[in-house]
Amino acid sequence: MKRFITLFCTFLISFCTITFALTRNQSVKVIVTPKAHSHNPFHLAIPDSLHFKKGEQVHFEISVEESGKQVAPSSVSFTFNEDKMTPTDPQELVVADMIAVTPSATMNKSGFLRCNAEVQYNGKTYKGHSMVGFDVQDLQPTVTMPDDFLQWWNAQIDSASTIPMEPNMELLPRRCTDLVNVYQVSVQAVEPGFRVYGILSIPKVAGKYPVVMRCPGAGVHKVGGMIDEAEQGIITLDMAIHGFPLTKPSKFYSSKSNGSLKDYPTMNIDSREHYYYRRVYLSAVRFIDYLSTLPQFDGKNLYVCGGSQGGALSIAMAVLSPKVTAIEAFFPALADQEAYLHGRAGGWPHYFYFHKDDEDIHDIAKVVRYYDTANFARLLRRPVFMSFGLADLTCAPTCTYSTWNAIPSPDKKLVITPQVGHWRKLDVWDQGWKWMLSHKQ
Repeated sequence: MKRFITLFCTFLISFCTITFALTRNQSVKVIVTPKAHSHNPFHLAIPDSLHFKKGEQVHFEISVEESGKQVAPSSVSFTFNEDKMTPTDPQELVVADMIAVTPSATMNKSGFLRCNAEVQYNGKTYKGHSMVGFDVQDLQPTVTMPDDFLQWWNAQIDSASTIPMEPNMELLPRRCTDLVNVYQVSVQAVEPGFRVYGILSIPKVAGKYPVVMRCPGAGVHKVGGMIDEAEQGIITLDMAIHGFPLTKPSKFYSSKSNGSLKDYPTMNIDSREHYYYRRVYLSAVRFIDYLSTLPQFDGKNLYVCGGSQGGALSIAMAVLSPKVTAIEAFFPALADQEAYLHGRAGGWPHYFYFHKDDEDIHDIAKVVRYYDTANFARLLRRPVFMSFGLADLTCAPTCTYSTWNAIPSPDKKLVITPQVGHWRKLDVWDQGWKWMLSHKQ
């Protein structure tokens, strides 16, 4: 598993925007640094140098390094913008002693401000940015909680529970190790005939073990299984959501991703009962129910983890299933999605950004509220570890931090990685993993 995460993170780093920009085959960095200010002991998991009080002025120093040595750019321009909102017009800066300094800026409300820099050096353009927060401890979700939110979900779960589970396990000999048996497993969920699939890994030595279920990020793809983790003495399930076996050729999944499921995050978004994510959430609940029936399960410790879409599902499962004991959620998606209707950055898949002027957008908001991660967060009382990066342009820090603030759990831990985009560092994954498992009963 760790080998898979390492490769996955290495791939994503090449495509994510981070606090400084690294161009392919170039050792040039654009470094955007908030200028130091008085110490503010907020203890918010954000470095004090990146957090300010509302109305406090901040300006940024912009410099360029090549192979670790500071160099002089031929020109520097910058823009400011509130997290994911429209930036100001570009302005040129004067470079003095190889450093350019922006005019001061501030925010008079809670949130995040981004400084975006563009420099010319040796005839090429390089970019970088940095994000600072203003009284982010006061951020709260904009989404409304439906009066019957939990009652409606409990009714959906009760209805789905009448569908026979009919589990099926298929041993995957080539995936097995000396310590672990690996299976493709499927269960019937939501409606007769629909099966959801995952990769199940069970330690070979007889005994009782805790369970970890990993929920997938967005997309249509195979999942690889959590085999390394299972070798530590844990039953693991790497779940998929689309109802396809996980043993088909790769081109099968790419054809679905570019075809019938290209826009699945918004399919039937105008119907609470038929929205695509209803099947996804209920399938995850069904998998938890299945895992709790395994004879090797210790009957006490069932954890859920995931990033992005998987982070959203992790939070939802901690609310919808009483069997879940603790979760690990990275940069959760689907959070405070309608914030765009309130002039603020909302969560992936950003439907309310692209459709905010549609005539039926407020009716759609009434549907999406039942699936919004921020509303699940408001009911979350299980132990939760969360982490996200301030450079994340997919699940914006504004909606993620407001979701974090909404969690009433007395046992929660937040780790923020300032220079990281929509991916997680391996050491943060390890930190969250250990924290989650530390709640073993």
